[in-house]
Amino acid sequence: MIKNLTLLLCFQLLCMLLTAQELGLHFMNNAIQQNQTNPAFFTEKKFVLSLPNAYAGFSNSVASVNDLLLEQDNGNYKVDKNNLMSRLGEDNMLRTELSLSAMGFGFGGKRWRASVGHQIRFNSLVRFPKALAELALDGNAKFIDETVNLAPELMLDVYSEIGVGFSYKLAKLNIGGRLKYLNGLANVLTEKKVVSVYTDPEFYALTVNTDYLVNTSASHEYGGMQNFDLDALEFKAGDIFGNNPGFAIDLGAQYEVNERVKIAASLVDLGMIKWKDHVYNNESKGEFTYDGIDVSAALDGDSLSYDNLLDSLTNTFDFVETQNAYRSSLPLKLYLSGQYQLNKWFRAGGLFLLENMNGKSLPAVALSGTAELGNICALGLVVSKSTLSKTSLGFNMNLNLGPIQIIALTDNVLGLINPLNNRSFNTRFGLNIAIR
Repeated sequence: MIKNLTLLLCFQLLCMLLTAQELGLHFMNNAIQQNQTNPAFFTEKKFVLSLPNAYAGFSNSVASVNDLLLEQDNGNYKVDKNNLMSRLGEDNMLRTELSLSAMGFGFGGKRWRASVGHQIRFNSLVRFPKALAELALDGNAKFIDETVNLAPELMLDVYSEIGVGFSYKLAKLNIGGRLKYLNGLANVLTEKKVVSVYTDPEFYALTVNTDYLVNTSASHEYGGMQNFDLDALEFKAGDIFGNNPGFAIDLGAQYEVNERVKIAASLVDLGMIKWKDHVYNNESKGEFTYDGIDVSAALDGDSLSYDNLLDSLTNTFDFVETQNAYRSSLPLKLYLSGQYQLNKWFRAGGLFLLENMNGKSLPAVALSGTAELGNICALGLVVSKSTLSKTSLGFNMNLNLGPIQIIALTDNVLGLINPLNNRSFNTRFGLNIAIR
């Protein structure tokens, strides 16, 4: 059980070349994808067909890949344990977001717009206390006569989304909404998150108190959490209409203060999924004592065997498996923004984004400047800062070649150029056919 949780954590680390909390898209006027951040946003095109486009992002609160590696004399690399431990905070997070849209379209008149679209989306957040990493790397010697909480928190969603949106212009006010039908493809969710461990100073026995519940579900049978691996995330085209239904709504408004200033607000992904297909719940609750770990080697400066410790704790936890349906909420996003049209060629903007994911708030702010080169091209720069990333410089482009529209963006140019030296990275690329 614990080894499988560790596998999921390692999977997040492997995604470090992929930032979450996409910010630049919000400022890309006349790209239909901008509507995903606020359903009240209009494009000037009467008809837009969105062809396949993709987004990938990762961010973490710890370090970049190169920050954690040491080159050996033989040219190989190993994890710099001391540097890793110095960079860990009491609460550490890894966030990943992926989306793939096969096709969508929008159409409308002078005062209204309608849209239909489909996406496959992946969202995940891993949180873990520093004590868990210390136990994994150094054993429990430093925790003698102390009680520490080791519980990792996991939230992982893979789901299909079909959205139908509508927006309307009322004088200076645009209002919009989108209703989305969801079908869950795979999920991991910790509902209860207490695993406290006390190491006796005399006999080095472990006293473990647990109130820990992990729910899992997939679109096909995988044999429960004990057998959960990355294969459980696989899905087929027929799984889009499966047995894990959900619904969500997006709500938004944009107000034109004057000819130059517009302000906007939106709530995105207000909804949930009910997981009832191939569901397994693994729960551990109670107090357990384990006498089988000898920490004397650690007291002499050696490390304990992590595998043996995990095996011991796994046996101690005594997980009980059931198969009860459960619900998970989507990562809810609040956007507050404003744009100022300086002249025909340039506009500036600001954005505050607050994302709530499994009870954890992840705020971000961004400032943008966009140069509009007629109807052919719009080039933008974005300076942003979030909970999980340093201050970053991003770039976005909206290129119009007749009816063909190409969009591309990243919120961290340095992360795109040198991802191994940055702890956040994201990119989006899309192709549209837009007709005035």
